[in-house]
Amino acid sequence: MTNVSTQKPAIGRFIIVAELHTKPSGPLESAMAGFGQPFRLGDRIWLLRAESTTIGALQNEFIQHLGPRDSIFIAEMGSGRTIALNWGPAIESRIRAWRV
Repeated sequence: MTNVSTQKPAIGRFIIVAELHTKPSGPLESAMAGFGQPFRLGDRIWLLRAESTTIGALQNEFIQHLGPRDSIFIAEMGSGRTIALNWGPAIESRIRAWRV
């Protein structure tokens, strides 16, 4: 007999902050929608509710929609995991220290 799980996939909740200087936000928002339900809080801040994904998978997808001067910060609510790209060494160092 096959054991079929009836558990629902885990829901991930993420906060995304993007400083977009070289590319428009439309493609990034479309990429977010591919993972789940994004909600835009402001010009640079989104909440994303996504099933069965990881913060690394979001990073791999979103980085494709960033230009060389664009920055992104992703935090997974409840886990303490964060990713910061292109913010510069000083800010990224402070983010790493904050997580401890």
